[in-house]
Amino acid sequence: DPDVEVRREAAKAFTNITWYQDYPVSSFLLALMISLKDADTQVRRSASRALSNAAYKGQNITPALTILKEVVSDKTVFFLQDSETKINAAGTLTYHYLNNEDENGVSELLKNEDNDVKASAAWGAASYYAKRKKWKKIEDLLKYKDAVINKNISSALSCSQEEGIDISPI
Repeated sequence: DPDVEVRREAAKAFTNITWYQDYPVSSFLLALMISLKDADTQVRRSASRALSNAAYKGQNITPALTILKEVVSDKTVFFLQDSETKINAAGTLTYHYLNNEDENGVSELLKNEDNDVKASAAWGAASYYAKRKKWKKIEDLLKYKDAVINKNISSALSCSQEEGIDISPI
């Protein structure tokens, strides 16, 4: 739609649907993929949040992987000025990789030169593992010996603890 307000409202609605309802993202995945490259920052951010919500819940976002990887690796001013979309895209990829037991995909994100990407991957992975009480996996994350990664692991564990997860084994 040429009207930016309509695109914003649609992208916002997709974010709410993916978070609050168990509606299959496949019904509007193409719209979200197109919205990731929208000229409007709010549309891009809402679309990236919607995809992240869907991946977090274990929904299949495989058709969007290529565009998500493009967003994460984009070094143009377009995404340098919109780190939130890049962070959400990295989180989406992290959840997708974890849900599909793709350790290499997570590892690539953690090795990324962009600190926003690393931070998002570390937080997502630590949170994911804490919810599943996979303490060895969190210890493996700490082996990267990277300040950005460690800070975000700590933050994710604090949030997990606030949610009532006993993190004392770590």
